[in-house]
Amino acid sequence: MAIWIDEGVYDDLLAGLGDGMAAARLRWRAFDAAATEGQRRMHFFEAVRMMQAADRTRDALAEADARLERLQPDTGLMRYMVRLAMAAGRPDLADRYARE
Repeated sequence: MAIWIDEGVYDDLLAGLGDGMAAARLRWRAFDAAATEGQRRMHFFEAVRMMQAADRTRDALAEADARLERLQPDTGLMRYMVRLAMAAGRPDLADRYARE
């Protein structure tokens, strides 16, 4: 028998146990399975936030960049990516995002 628990509950549980990366991995899996743009955006930003909180900004940038094509680009998203790239020490990627 399967029991559905909102992924936010898992996020809180795993983050509370000190495993923010596991919570981020759940968010990336949810992103990959999401059916709508709104769901993908929610999971995208939450996963990045969790990875940054775990001091894994460079990894967050790599994960975000790999999934960026699945989101509709807009000014807010690209500004976010510029800031993420700068935080990860990747001014080359920040420049690329600024031009998109």
